[in-house]
Amino acid sequence: MLVTGGYGSLGARVSRLLADRGERVLALDLPNPKTTALAGRLARHGQLEPAWVDLTDAPAVTELIARTNPRAVVHLAAILPPVSYERPALAERVNVDGTRHLVDALEGSDARLVLASSLAVYGSRNGAKPLGLAGAVTPVNPRDVYGAHKVRAEAIVRAAALDWTILRLGGVIAPDLFAAVDRSAMFMQGIIPADNRIHTVWVDDAAVAFANAVDADCPGRTLMVGGDETHLLRQDEFNGHMLSIAGMGAPRPYGGRAGNPDDDTAWFITDWMDTAEAVDVLRLRPLSISETRAACRAELSRWRAALRPFGRVVPFGIGLASPYRRTPGPYADPWRLVESRYGPAALAG
Repeated sequence: MLVTGGYGSLGARVSRLLADRGERVLALDLPNPKTTALAGRLARHGQLEPAWVDLTDAPAVTELIARTNPRAVVHLAAILPPVSYERPALAERVNVDGTRHLVDALEGSDARLVLASSLAVYGSRNGAKPLGLAGAVTPVNPRDVYGAHKVRAEAIVRAAALDWTILRLGGVIAPDLFAAVDRSAMFMQGIIPADNRIHTVWVDDAAVAFANAVDADCPGRTLMVGGDETHLLRQDEFNGHMLSIAGMGAPRPYGGRAGNPDDDTAWFITDWMDTAEAVDVLRLRPLSISETRAACRAELSRWRAALRPFGRVVPFGIGLASPYRRTPGPYADPWRLVESRYGPAALAG
């Protein structure tokens, strides 16, 4: 069993879960202080071993597949926004070329490839319109370079002579999100319309989906992975839940600039999904949003006490730090700000 991005936020949980089920798991990742330390901590979970291989190195990927002959590959490795906006050429090499290298190495084998895709393939979805839930047959129309990469990666997988399954993920809630807060992350959160729809999912539930997809009866299917109906949120509600997890009061909307109901292109790349098929086929029992808050709080227990005193000032700080603070107009315009900050290469061609 091979898990790419095997020591990432989601990948580490998928690797550990499969190893605890008795699988021999190779966690493919790049060595750095964080991943090597995590590899040491996770080594006790069954037969879980690191595979320090660069997905952009086609001969190395081919050699690894030939040598290990995995019965399945869970492909999670990717460059996500905002890094994909900052370094689009690198993101293409990982997100598109890396997928092609895996497919070329696996083609003709009996292995199943489970590809992690994203709601970003749909592009902007007007949160003021009753568009219905996004599903496998909803037309793709990527708005940013990351979504365009995922559309291309999906096409590569579908065209391969392989047993494959594609899982399109919603917004994954994980404790790692709080460690990754920096100016770029705050900018990304700040540009999203307050009424943008977002479908979230607890990271452990997403991990179960990928682990179960290895053996589920889902060859050739594209499935939507998200939480239950309590995870159908608006962006300002999501922000409130995240601040509550961090110890900053009860979950409540924190406001922000609304999306333009008359401009279908000025919305962010999240929406609500039809997850019924994935729940059935992958045997999922996702946590509710309140259970997700509790689970995430438990993993962050050491940090919440230190953050709690800032609860009263954070809402005011969010307003002061808003990318729209000095921008005229009543509506959010996320892609204009993305292009202004990162350049036109951050958008879908």
